[in-house]
Amino acid sequence: MATHNFERLFARAGLRRVPGGPHRHTWINESRAWFVTTAGAAAESGDDRLHAWVLAREAMVPLNYGAPKAAADLAEQARRIADARPTATATLAPAVAIRAYALSHQPEQARAALTAADALMNRLPGSEQSDTWLTYSEKKHCVHVSHAYTTLADTRRARASQHRALELSKSTSTMTRTLLNIDAASCAHHDGGDEQACHRTVVALTGLPSGRSVTAAFDGTGGRRPPRETGARAARVVRGCSRWSCCRWAGARCGWAAG
Repeated sequence: MATHNFERLFARAGLRRVPGGPHRHTWINESRAWFVTTAGAAAESGDDRLHAWVLAREAMVPLNYGAPKAAADLAEQARRIADARPTATATLAPAVAIRAYALSHQPEQARAALTAADALMNRLPGSEQSDTWLTYSEKKHCVHVSHAYTTLADTRRARASQHRALELSKSTSTMTRTLLNIDAASCAHHDGGDEQACHRTVVALTGLPSGRSVTAAFDGTGGRRPPRETGARAARVVRGCSRWSCCRWAGARCGWAAG
């Protein structure tokens, strides 16, 4: 048990040591080193479930930092190692793969991973669904699925996932709710509502607690700011808008030059 706790702490440290800012590449490399060490320890322990969990968590780093194909490879490794029983680890792995494939423009693979993740989620025992670091709750599943469906432009299913995730999330879950609201804005863009999409994106970002720089979320500068995933999603929505007046308004509100 002590060994497992040590390995889990390593994995948590590896994932959390990835801030934004000008030094993010250094931090990403350091995070990878943490995960390599952790995955090696997990593999040596013979605990396949823990090993798969570490790999699935490691996949979140390239997923959020613009390398979805690398994330898909790691997620697939996790899926192969995890057993077929419905566990938090076995469900997390295909959930990460869904998003990675969607962002890699591989819709068939994304939908296949989605089918697998949903099937596991439907069989997941309650003991595996508490909202903790090592478990996989319905809220987490809905957040993953929301992003995947949004990326695939399946706005009806995306909105259903967003609605359910917001129902399950606490009002204090600021970043989760912001990501869901940005997904909703992206859905508006996919449905042709460019002005609504830009407005909703800016409202979501300007609603973040004071001290988090909205500008930095767009331009990748340093300082206290939302995680890179938040800024990347928001930038995609605003830059995808076809109306110059909307982009200019969004840029003025965020301190970002819309071009």
